Amino acid sequence: MSKRKVRAHIGLLGLLTAATLVLVGITPASAQQILIGDFVLSGPGPTQWDPAVAASACVVTGFTPVSDGMFGARSDAFDEGLVLGVDGSGFDDPDGYAPVSLSEKIATGPSAMSGLSVSRVDQVLQQSPTMRSLVKLANPSATGKTVDVSIESNLGSDGGTAIVATSSGDTTQQRADRWTISNDGSPTTGDPVMTLVYFGKHASVPPSSLDASLNAANDCSVLTFHVTVKAHSTRYLLFFAQMHGSNKKAKGGAVPFNLLSSGSALLNGIPGAVQSKIANWNL
Repeated sequence: MSKRKVRAHIGLLGLLTAATLVLVGITPASAQQILIGDFVLSGPGPTQWDPAVAASACVVTGFTPVSDGMFGARSDAFDEGLVLGVDGSGFDDPDGYAPVSLSEKIATGPSAMSGLSVSRVDQVLQQSPTMRSLVKLANPSATGKTVDVSIESNLGSDGGTAIVATSSGDTTQQRADRWTISNDGSPTTGDPVMTLVYFGKHASVPPSSLDASLNAANDCSVLTFHVTVKAHSTRYLLFFAQMHGSNKKAKGGAVPFNLLSSGSALLNGIPGAVQSKIANWNL
């Protein structure tokens, strides 16, 4: 379904008084508390990523860092993307306001979910048309917790959904696929070509199930991760999304995710101590 929302560009927030913020294990940055839904995050491409709360992607309802996306003049990338679920309940920001950084990142939460304190930082990287989502699962209790965490994206490509490529080399999304690339059947003129990156090679916690896979009859992708967080400890999950103007560009953009390691620019700003606790990557 085509949609386009007009929001304030986050770069204009430099006109506001800024405060210092420590973002879920990320380098401190200047930020302002803004009502979620009143701004867009911007990156190269050019791309725009439109956050929202109470968004229904596929199964759960909650916060999305990209309710709609644009690549240049082409819109309708996502009908709610990267929505997070914990044990079947959607993660949402408690008050609908969030610290938004001038470096194109937004911090949401924490929210109490299944005995954990759940928060996330979503950042639009500036070296590629990439959204990076870092989810924090903190266990404040004296007993370990095991939860099912889903990552859900509706790509807005409706009945035109076409799988262009996957990490396994075919055009069918399977649970073992670390990333998928899809379009709406018109890769150069229609919706932006979209890449979803779910996990890395040799991850200690790969997906436990593929609940909904992309295909010509379905534009939802839902994967679930079975994650154990020990008492008084923290684990993280890391996801990426990209928008491109062609299949070829999208395929080239996916290559670095096959080789992602601690020195990658895609991880800039995430401290090594946090990287070592990311369950769905082996960095």
